Amino acid sequence: MAHEPRAQHIAVISHHRSGGGTPLDSLWYSREALREHGLELSFHWALSPRCLVAAARPGYFLFDGVHALAPVWSQRLQTLLALRRAPVALYWHETEFQLRQVRQSHWLRRALSRGNLFHFHVCKYGLAMLERELAIPQGRLCQLTNCAAEVRLPASSATAPPDAPVVAGCGTASERKGTDLFLQTCALVSQSIPKASFVWIGETGEGNFAAPRLAERARELGIADRTTFTGPREDATALIARASVFFLSSRDDPMPKVLMESLALGKDIAAFGVGGVPELLGKHGTIVPPQDCTAAARAIVEMLRAPASDAERAAMRATYREQYTTAAFAGRFAGAFNAWKHATASSGKLD
Repeated sequence: MAHEPRAQHIAVISHHRSGGGTPLDSLWYSREALREHGLELSFHWALSPRCLVAAARPGYFLFDGVHALAPVWSQRLQTLLALRRAPVALYWHETEFQLRQVRQSHWLRRALSRGNLFHFHVCKYGLAMLERELAIPQGRLCQLTNCAAEVRLPASSATAPPDAPVVAGCGTASERKGTDLFLQTCALVSQSIPKASFVWIGETGEGNFAAPRLAERARELGIADRTTFTGPREDATALIARASVFFLSSRDDPMPKVLMESLALGKDIAAFGVGGVPELLGKHGTIVPPQDCTAAARAIVEMLRAPASDAERAAMRATYREQYTTAAFAGRFAGAFNAWKHATASSGKLD
């Protein structure tokens, strides 16, 4: 009697969780689709001693994000895996901002120096950075573009009316996400379209990005009465769907899921051309030089005056379905896993 091939087990060690306590990443979103490719994933939190349980089961070990290497329990797990000569990989979601932290951490530098560590990165830009800045050989590098959670269109997808347009940004307010650049750009937009309003969706941060300071900055720029900081929202997708334009103001963003979601919604998109953003958007949206608020404002005004056609919006949604769904990611991961297995076998580091 024929038996189905045994699924290959991969332990995923994650450092970030959603409010509900589940992992917040492409691997978690795609776990069901990955089973169809013969891959069985288990998830372990890097900040808990329970992550050591992962070492008890043979298989492959994937640290999801460079910060998953840093917690003390994760460090102990890495020591156990090194003693076992187990196959280990790191899935990078970071570019320059996080690379600074790597250079400041003795443990991270040590962890990354292990010759048998395989590296995935979400974008071509990041792969080039790893090769250039950390001297990681090409044979231990593989691109694995991430995905967004399945985007369910809101029950009401009505966009703000043309005579009262809305420009949206999203993320935890911070220097990296460029919330200050978002406000500067919005102030320039308001000079051309006085009735435009602006919404930042997500938590406020610390220091200059705390709620009082952001509100003060909006007042200084003369847009306080038309700018909303929503705080954390469960309905972020619905808020983006209502916006006339989505603007990515990040100083650093390797492959932002919010742009994938915006494509799924058929939104007009303006974005600074950082990290993997040009690769992600391709022919869609308008990409402007990083931190060039004048160019960004000009692009947004043009979009508000001449929105994308129905055909262009349909093309955006098609790109999302073809490239950024969990099913598309599962197919990519299966291929990337084969590259990892090949590199592991070639180096003689099989468990």
